[in-house]
Amino acid sequence: MSQSGIQSLKHGKTHIVKFTPPNGVILPSDFPEISKHLEDLVIGNESPEFLLNFEEVQGFDGELVDILTRLRRDIRERGGKLALVGLANSLHSVFEIAGVASLFLFCQNESEAVQAIAETGSTQTLLKGKVDWSSEFRGDAVIVDIKTPRLNEYDLVNDLADGLKDFVDEINARNVLLNFQRVDFMTSSMLGRLLQLRNHLEKRGGKLMLVGLSASIRQVFETTRLSGFFSFHNTVEAALEDV
Repeated sequence: MSQSGIQSLKHGKTHIVKFTPPNGVILPSDFPEISKHLEDLVIGNESPEFLLNFEEVQGFDGELVDILTRLRRDIRERGGKLALVGLANSLHSVFEIAGVASLFLFCQNESEAVQAIAETGSTQTLLKGKVDWSSEFRGDAVIVDIKTPRLNEYDLVNDLADGLKDFVDEINARNVLLNFQRVDFMTSSMLGRLLQLRNHLEKRGGKLMLVGLSASIRQVFETTRLSGFFSFHNTVEAALEDV
């Protein structure tokens, strides 16, 4: 892809990078140029904000996903933000196959992305896969706000549980607060996955705290006799005091 296939401009604090490859396909031979272009933009920037526009892209392979995953890590290490815009469903599936879809903020258009970047904290990641959730850091803990009201399907449970496991491993989290205040139903299969996450965090000296569970969901923990394995709190503030 020629240099003209990567268009960069700055809108306020946000770098907007638009990909316009010939025939709509980003080829493996284009990856070195893309990687260097993006790295050059990130280097030297404090709290960089990036919006990558793929509206004119119809194809690329998994190696580009690896490049973007590393870019996301570098941006996060600088306290920045990254949004991906206009990905076709077929390209979104490349992220899902690679197991990293839950790490990225996907938006339909640039206006939505600019607003999402402005509204999220500098260390926040908004995840829009099968389950919607967001995260932010507070001191020694990461707070995960679960936004899907009904975790009532096997795929939803696995999407959330696998995404959380990948997320806490990527950021090396120790203390995790899961906020269920927006959740009104949870299948019992979720409890086993939460227990796995709790054990995973405890191995690294951390804690898993559950916040805002409804009475009916809390009863599921009681019925399965798993309540004794978890730390429950009514509010995020109360849970933070327990970190």
